[in-house]
Amino acid sequence: MMTHPKISDQEFCFPGNEQMKETFTTMLYMSNDQITGFALNGSDEHMINVNHSKHQTVWITVESLLLLCILCGNTLTICAVVLSRRLARATSSQFVLKLAWTVIGSGWIYSMIISITPLYWNNWPAPSCELHEVLPVPFTMLVLTPNFALIWIVMFLVYWRIWREAASVRRRWGNYQGKPPDGKSIQVVLLVLGSFSICWMPFFTVLILQALGCLRQSFSSTLYKSALALAMTNSWMNPLIYAWKNSEFLSAFSQLLHCKIPSTDPTGCGSIGQIALEGGPSQ
Repeated sequence: MMTHPKISDQEFCFPGNEQMKETFTTMLYMSNDQITGFALNGSDEHMINVNHSKHQTVWITVESLLLLCILCGNTLTICAVVLSRRLARATSSQFVLKLAWTVIGSGWIYSMIISITPLYWNNWPAPSCELHEVLPVPFTMLVLTPNFALIWIVMFLVYWRIWREAASVRRRWGNYQGKPPDGKSIQVVLLVLGSFSICWMPFFTVLILQALGCLRQSFSSTLYKSALALAMTNSWMNPLIYAWKNSEFLSAFSQLLHCKIPSTDPTGCGSIGQIALEGGPSQ
């Protein structure tokens, strides 16, 4: 993707970071789950009785760290993309690139700070590796939930402001060209906010209900795993959403799927792809 001549650094950094981050952390999380099963179930009965508590403590910590890093990193990356698009409309491309990498680095640092919480604030006697068993109720209610709510509110307000400006520009441009206003920008806003809300709100709802003890144990674990799987689907959706309606990204993806290096421009377009909210092909 980086070798494609018409994809700028500003366009690549956020989708590229999102894809690499989610691939890396998901692989670690899956590997940790397999190692956990081997450590707890692969020994004889005597070794399990002796080392079960030790192994469980170590791997619950590792799994909680990775899962929290995934959760925080995913939501913060989405919020960072929204803020960068807002600032990109009034600043130079060089400044936007520096700002983008600064925001990405800050998001990683903040995610790591949040994810190391189980090291010093935890419930070690937890019978399972689920977050509501490992994390204390105050952490879930006072840290994770407010962070999610704040990120969602910021996304909504900034995207609403961007959409208003983009719609105004499209309306003036359409009147100048004698064409009706394009409604594609609102589709992108609804897609981003809708997918984020649909994928993540059920997980945090289940997490809060579990922390408050409102769910029966018989189906609490199944509901938690289902909500977590739904939240993880938002990870692979994000790179596709960011590249949607960007002809250069779609061209590069197409070449990668055909096992080709995206170093040529098969589209014949002579301008850099616009931000999705700008809508429409480059002029």
